[in-house]
Amino acid sequence: MDLHIIFLIAVLVILIVIILLCMGSAADNFKLTRLFYNEGCNPTKRIGRLWIDENTRRWAAPAASRLYSYEEIYDFDILVDGVSLGGKSACVGIDACGSEAAASSNKTFERIVVLIFVGKRASDVINIPVCGCAVRNNSNQFDKYMALATEMCSELEKMKNNR
Repeated sequence: MDLHIIFLIAVLVILIVIILLCMGSAADNFKLTRLFYNEGCNPTKRIGRLWIDENTRRWAAPAASRLYSYEEIYDFDILVDGVSLGGKSACVGIDACGSEAAASSNKTFERIVVLIFVGKRASDVINIPVCGCAVRNNSNQFDKYMALATEMCSELEKMKNNR
């Protein structure tokens, strides 16, 4: 095969991957915009995929089927590859979360997620993916994702305290 054809195929594959990633993000944004619009709300703050209307004290994420009020936040947590970092009290500061995750026996992490518990049942959880790719625990990427997850938890703590 000609080298030019291989190069062209590689470029096309990269473009398709980029388009698919953008479409997923656009679909999330459309869903959240529609949720807020249908309730007559307007997000005043966006932290990753967590959208908040501070005026009406409502929030949502792409996994949510409706807007939630601050009063519905029961608890929250950060999971790194399915391992809890200890609930909200351990995750309000980046040092606590970062050191917990770095102390893990894994050196590469695949998934960082913020869970928001909106009730006492196991099914009452809103899942907000922060990172879904492999990152090394001592990398700038890992620190960036953990900072975003921690920022979400800090905001959730404020929301919970300002019912």
